Amino acid sequence: MLERSRTAAGRAELVAQNALASLLATISVGDVLQEASTEALLLALRCVRNLCAADAAKEQLLAAGGVQALARLLQAASDAEVPSRGALLATALQALGNACVQCAACQAAVWCVLPALHTDAPPESWPGGAASRSSPLASPF
Repeated sequence: MLERSRTAAGRAELVAQNALASLLATISVGDVLQEASTEALLLALRCVRNLCAADAAKEQLLAAGGVQALARLLQAASDAEVPSRGALLATALQALGNACVQCAACQAAVWCVLPALHTDAPPESWPGGAASRSSPLASPF
């Protein structure tokens, strides 16, 4: 899947198969803390990063709560002491960056979760999270 996600044609095929939602479902914050799982997590993250370069994937990312999932992963990886910590952080940030290219909705979603990365607030209380759907700052997506 990683190889296919490296080309525009491969990304289009994977997006059509809804692979992004499946990959996001496999990304678990718990995996960051288990060294044995970090390589599989990193491979999934690299696919997510590559898929986020496809315009069609950005809507899927928002619908699947991918921005929030990546933010939770960033928080967990920044607190973890695992050998691949730097690669996890870099890849998650690259995925968010790819998602923001020419996508105002993704940009807004990322801006909503960035402040939460500097607090100890639980993800449910983050702007755009489940607890704040009525907030004027919450992303409508």
